[in-house]
Amino acid sequence: MNPSEKLGLALLTFISSPAKPGAPHRLLASRDFESALTEAYVVAVNMREAYKLGVQLAQGSRDAKSIGLGRLISASIMQAFDYTGNQPTPGLHAGMLTLALLAGVSEKESRRPSSSLGVLARRILYHTSPSDAAALLDALEATGSGIYVEMLERENIRRTTILAYGTTLGEVFEVLQDLDLGFSANIKGYTRILHVSKEASKAKNLVSASLLAYLHVLREYAGVDAGEPSVKELLKLDSKLRREGFNWRRYVPLAAMGLSLAYLETPIPTT
Repeated sequence: MNPSEKLGLALLTFISSPAKPGAPHRLLASRDFESALTEAYVVAVNMREAYKLGVQLAQGSRDAKSIGLGRLISASIMQAFDYTGNQPTPGLHAGMLTLALLAGVSEKESRRPSSSLGVLARRILYHTSPSDAAALLDALEATGSGIYVEMLERENIRRTTILAYGTTLGEVFEVLQDLDLGFSANIKGYTRILHVSKEASKAKNLVSASLLAYLHVLREYAGVDAGEPSVKELLKLDSKLRREGFNWRRYVPLAAMGLSLAYLETPIPTT
């Protein structure tokens, strides 16, 4: 498998893996899981294109302004919205497509993605075209992701200012990363991805790595410590978090990114 295929397999395994408390998983009798799996498939398909863009960037045939990463993220968000009819998880698209692009650059330049994540984020995300940031904003507005738009507006980031001041994807990601941890792929937040990846790499297989990654994110960023409970205890915690209206969309993207990075670099068996 090439890197984009490995990232796609890791993402789809993560979404389906049981039993992630508060998040979609295959033991959940709900449309949430079907919708999340469809969205993950959309992301996986678009990661192939992001990976190709990264290769082209490394080859010098494209530059950060012309690769259109923001436009690809925007299109992916819109596709997920059209296919599922549900509000998408923007950070999943932003984070995973960025990771796939960086994987393309890393492979072509013979770099280890984890050791060059910050350097590549600075080199690429902070030199994108304003049209990339504007396209992302357009997708957020079109899919009803009002809370994201409001957060950007509080920082005076709207279409007019993006185009006037040349706002980059890196700057947008910095603003949104605490609302949605999938936007951590920036110079101020990338170490979060590395920490989750390190945790996931300890697992014996990809399914258990999925759970390790997610529980790490829950513990570190949601203040929910599940310890190392049985499936029964995880399902009990799952029910509790759902009753409380737990916002899984904030945490799932970071866990998926960390897992995917670990699988990209570590020989983790699939089963």
